[in-house]
Amino acid sequence: MERGAASSAWVSFNLLGNLRASGEGERVTRDLMALHLFRRVLAGLCAAHDLVTAEGDPAVMAWRDFRAELQMVVDRQQIVPPGGLSRLGRVLATHVF
Repeated sequence: MERGAASSAWVSFNLLGNLRASGEGERVTRDLMALHLFRRVLAGLCAAHDLVTAEGDPAVMAWRDFRAELQMVVDRQQIVPPGGLSRLGRVLATHVF
């Protein structure tokens, strides 16, 4: 984020606000879940890095290595919709005719 020279306010992409503004409920839900999962992935990578470098000098990871590791972790993730994959407690509505 950048700071303006004359202003102390941070410039923001307002990612969540823009995401919610689309008005398409399923798309908004999907994108919010994906962002939440991505945040958890990044937190996990940071925790693993902190665990490895806790005792010694901080290790600097090359962008190429970080990107490859991030891609590997993201590819292995699965987004679970709200309520899980079970239909327990849900109503299935259909036409009988």
